[in-house]
Amino acid sequence: MKNTFLILISFISFNSFAQEKEFTLSKEHSLELQKSYGISFPDVFKLLPKEINLQKFDKIKTKTKEYIQELKENETIKADSINARKEYLNSLKTYETFSDIEENIKNFLNSKGRFKERKKHLITAQLLSDSLDSHSKSLLYKSVPSNNVYHGDINLENVIYADENINSSFKSKFKKIRFVLKQHLSSIIKNTNNIKKPRFIWQRPYNYSRYRNKSIEKYNYSFVANGEINIAGYKVLKPEVLFSELIGDFKILYNKNDFVGDLENNKMALNSVLEGIDLKNNKLEEFYNGYIFQNLYTKEVYFSKDKSVIENYSISTDLKNIYESLKKRGYITKQIESNTYIIISNKKIRISENEVLLEKIRLNDYGYIEKVSKSIDEFNQKVKLSKPLIIKLNNHIRAYRSKLITAERLKSWKTENKKGKLLVNQFKKIIEAFEVDYLHHYLSSESIQTKTDLQNSVLASDLILGM
Repeated sequence: MKNTFLILISFISFNSFAQEKEFTLSKEHSLELQKSYGISFPDVFKLLPKEINLQKFDKIKTKTKEYIQELKENETIKADSINARKEYLNSLKTYETFSDIEENIKNFLNSKGRFKERKKHLITAQLLSDSLDSHSKSLLYKSVPSNNVYHGDINLENVIYADENINSSFKSKFKKIRFVLKQHLSSIIKNTNNIKKPRFIWQRPYNYSRYRNKSIEKYNYSFVANGEINIAGYKVLKPEVLFSELIGDFKILYNKNDFVGDLENNKMALNSVLEGIDLKNNKLEEFYNGYIFQNLYTKEVYFSKDKSVIENYSISTDLKNIYESLKKRGYITKQIESNTYIIISNKKIRISENEVLLEKIRLNDYGYIEKVSKSIDEFNQKVKLSKPLIIKLNNHIRAYRSKLITAERLKSWKTENKKGKLLVNQFKKIIEAFEVDYLHHYLSSESIQTKTDLQNSVLASDLILGM
């Protein structure tokens, strides 16, 4: 293998570690990162397995004032709707009775024969009239002529028919109006025609709470202490440990969804043993970025609510293995600021977040590093050739737009544009050899910009020259 210097810095996302669960912390790595960023170390506390004491609470459920008000409104509305329905049914029954009275009177008036044979219709109508309440009777007999109009002081209200068995108190009066009976019955028919068939129309009041936009809480919950309980958990030892002294291999025991704690009272507990325990009243809270981890050698357990322990300061087991395999092959690894680089003959090859390169190393394809190094040299050589060519092409474009182009210059422009197109295709092949989408892994921003500038100049020339 050629004498090659490789410098490596390892950063990895928190999510990746959460899946892998094992990572490494080193004093040198931690101190150098702190020096690079000028930030404080994350707080880490040692945990001691220990039973913790918690309060048991009874949950008391009571209706809210708003919900009680809504229930009252519901009862009122229910009663109103029932009453409205009853009124409708009563009105419908009255209407149907009026219709039956009208029908029987008409049958009497339209039938022929002796009165004795026809009176059955009047008897039915009278019985129907007797079934009505006083208000309905007043509507049926409204404006029916009485006393002086027909026969002296005879009052014909409430009378359709009368004899010794039916409506007997009006028997004598009914006999005296036989000669004007048709006129009397016609007045009653007129009144029945004035009665319209009722419709059931009912609507909730507009101030009904269900029509309001704001939803209400139905219940209040309060908690009453009811004894104590001891459960397995951890005691938080304070003060926090010196972070730079956390050295070695670690694994994550529990993620943020697995445990809760009360840092003020130095308690940690696993959710798996907290069924039926009220967390809020025991001041147990979740830690958004928290986790509990363990030293694989000493078995000591630690807690941090700061994800930077893993996200910034740790090296994953995977990268540690890559580090060791590179070291065995004669590479020297060293941290450089916030990115991971492989340095070969003064060339920087970025490895952080570069899954293509990492996978090649996992597969022991170290020839890929040499391939990338060679491609970087080729790319940079093309960049040197591109710079003067970009200037020439842009000058031709400006001359064309200023209408200063000559036949000789046009010929030169076409020749130089062909060279530019050849370089663009060569750039494309080199990029394909990298097998990555993000060119900054291997190339400087200046080099990438030069390649882009050449592409733009060639494209503009093509459009003008029709090439």
